[in-house]
Amino acid sequence: MNTGGDIVIHAFTTKTRNQAATVQRLMKDVATALSAIIEVDKGVSEPSRIALQGLQMEWRDIVDAFQTLVWNTRELAGEAQAIASDFLRVWLSRLDDTTVALDIKMIELRDYTKDYADHASKPKAIEMSLKGILQRITEVEGKLSSVSVPKDTVNRLLLCIKEIRRHIYGRDLIVNGFEDKGLHSLLCHVTKPLPQCLKDDVSGQPLHTLPPTLANNLLAVSSISMAIRTDLLRLSQSMDARRDDLLLDSGNLTDLRRGLDGTEALYEGLVKALYDYQVSVVPQTPSHV
Repeated sequence: MNTGGDIVIHAFTTKTRNQAATVQRLMKDVATALSAIIEVDKGVSEPSRIALQGLQMEWRDIVDAFQTLVWNTRELAGEAQAIASDFLRVWLSRLDDTTVALDIKMIELRDYTKDYADHASKPKAIEMSLKGILQRITEVEGKLSSVSVPKDTVNRLLLCIKEIRRHIYGRDLIVNGFEDKGLHSLLCHVTKPLPQCLKDDVSGQPLHTLPPTLANNLLAVSSISMAIRTDLLRLSQSMDARRDDLLLDSGNLTDLRRGLDGTEALYEGLVKALYDYQVSVVPQTPSHV
């Protein structure tokens, strides 16, 4: 079932990793500029040089935190890819297998949603990291403004840091969470409209509303594994409620499987996009900047 969703999803993950690469380049520019002022500019007083060295260390910590955050999104993307792949290759195949009892299929489906609350803490940690990095960038901006160095030099640095903030957080400096959203709803918040697959109850709110900032996109990538678990939890609850009907008439199970065609297509596109995202995100350390 070709819905075009794979193209939309791949464009989203590609954009996210490109945004991250841009921010890493800008962070390197700031680090290089700070080093040049400290090591080359003879007009900087010793107290100011010491203050700049402190800011240089703080900036390296920020860069390290950002790179760790991006790497952690890669890990969560891998987790999401593994769940989606297993659901597609294993569970859906067994759903069609008439030799496997319905109750076994339902138990296996519930296995995907074990430790639901514990897994929900992972994207929340990404959200808190994004907010923490914003706070630290703001602190560096404030300290840099008070250092006694040539004004044009400071202004160039501040403009570069402002550009970093804009790329990550946008104008409003808001990080949006994606709690309790299924995959279709989550992706519709950060991509072009997608095919109608598994929906979640979003109370009729408009979906494509979030600014395409790196913070929102990284958080969305990090929340995909939970969105899949939310989908499968709702599917499990639906099957539990319909168990007697599914046992009574095999045609009901056939209808259930047919109703998952859209979900299957959405997940197929997702698996490839997440694989490419993981391959493209490589570990970096402050020594690179």
